[in-house]
Parts: sequence; C-alpha cells; structure tokens
Amino acid sequence: MKQPSLKRIRSAANIYFGVDVSLNTRVTEIRLARQITHYVSHKKFNHSQSTTGKAIGNKDHATVLHSCKSIENYLFYDKQVQEDVRRLTNKCRIKEKEEDPVVLMKGILKNHNINIHTKIELRQILKLIKS
Repeated sequence: MKQPSLKRIRSAANIYFGVDVSLNTRVTEIRLARQITHYVSHKKFNHSQSTTGKAIGNKDHATVLHSCKSIENYLFYDKQVQEDVRRLTNKCRIKEKEEDPVVLMKGILKNHNINIHTKIELRQILKLIKS
C-alpha cells in the first residue's frame, strides 16, 4: 500500500476532527488533534519530523517529536486517543485502485448500466488523463 501524502493526512484529520489542525493555537481540542496528526504522519506513515511539522501547523521537528512523545504517553491510558489514532490512520490509507484515476475510469467504463453517451464522454476524459 502506498504511503499517503501529508496533504491527504492533513485533509483527513481536518475532516475527522472537524477542526483545522494547521491552526496555530493552544486550544486543547485543536492542539490534541494536531498532535495526533503529527503522530500518525510520523510514526504510522514514516514522514520525517521536519516535513510533517512544516505541512501540519508550520511547526519545527522538535514540536513533532514532542507531539509523538505526548501521544505515546496518552496511548497507555486514554481509550479515546487510541481510537482517534486508529481511525485517522485508517482514513489516511490509500487503496491502490483509489490512487490511479485511469484504473477508476476503466472500472466505470466496464459498468454495463452506463448509457452510451456517458461512456463516450468518459473515454474522452480517459484519453486526456493518459496524455
């Protein structure tokens, strides 16, 4: 399985937590969401600390290191943080078919319930994607 981009991770976190994890604030809900996002990005998907920090909240590597240590401590006793890490990790994963628009388009074209005009339009789009 392909490693998700930092943009995808940040977007998934924003949707999952319902806040912008890139906001530079110490409000507990946003701080914790940002720390979980740093943890998932660095520990689960092996993005470097510096690129993770830059992409998620414009933080430096030391902040990401602190976030990871904090979340590792939370994981010992906080069931909600455990669940948040698990769910966010799953939301960030990319399935092989999902990442390739050509594969998606070919799958749609194989569907026999699509009318001929839609298939023609989809084939034209597929040609544009390939070129």
